Amino acid sequence: HEQFVAEYRDVTGDMPLVFTTQTTSATDKIPKSSSVAAPLLPSRTVELALLLQPAAEHLFVVTDAPTADAVGLPPLRAFMRGYSGRLEVEYLLGLSTDDLLDRVARLPPNSFVLYAPTGVGSPSNGSPPPHEMAEQLAARANAPVYGLHDNYVGRGIVGGHMIRSEQVGAEIARQTLHALRGEYAGTVDDLSGSYVVDSRALSRWKLDQARLPSGTE
Repeated sequence: HEQFVAEYRDVTGDMPLVFTTQTTSATDKIPKSSSVAAPLLPSRTVELALLLQPAAEHLFVVTDAPTADAVGLPPLRAFMRGYSGRLEVEYLLGLSTDDLLDRVARLPPNSFVLYAPTGVGSPSNGSPPPHEMAEQLAARANAPVYGLHDNYVGRGIVGGHMIRSEQVGAEIARQTLHALRGEYAGTVDDLSGSYVVDSRALSRWKLDQARLPSGTE
C-alpha cells in the first residue's frame, strides 16, 4: 500500500520504485516512484447484483477491514444511501472464518453477498488467503456471492466489476522499464475496468444473462 511505501521509502535509498495502489493520495509525493492505481469500485459490483437480482432486499458485505469506514468501503456506503428503504446492508466484520461461513449459510431470502477484502485488516490466525476465502464463501453461502477481483472468478462467485490482473501487470511492466530509464509517471490511473461474470454461477443461481450490462465478459 502507498502508506507503507511512503513511510519506508528511505529504506530502499535511491532505488526506483514501481507499485500498485488502490488510491492516488500521496503517491505523487514519493520520490523516484511510479504507481499503478487499481481502485476498488464496490458500488459498480452492487449495481451488477441489483441488475441480476431486482428483488434483492439484503446485502451482506464481507471484508477484512477493521471498520466499515476503511479504504474502499466509504464509496459503497455513499452509494447505498440512494437505496435506503430498498436494501438492508449489514457488514460482517471481525468474525472467525468458521463463524463467518456459518453466518452466510443462513442468510434471509432475497440476499446477496459482496466479498470486498481491502488488504488493510489484520488477518486472524488460520484465516485463508482472499482467493480461498472467496471460494469458501461461494460454496457455503445460501445466496449469490459477488467480488471485486478477477482471481475470484471461476471459484464460485457470480462476478463483479473489476480491473483485470493482466492489465495491471502489463502497466507495471511498462512503468518499470520507464523507471529504469529514470522516467517516472507518478500515478497511472486510467486503467478501465469491466464487468466479469462466471456463467456457471449464473446458472447455479438461475440469474438471467439477458440482464447483464453490455460488454460484460
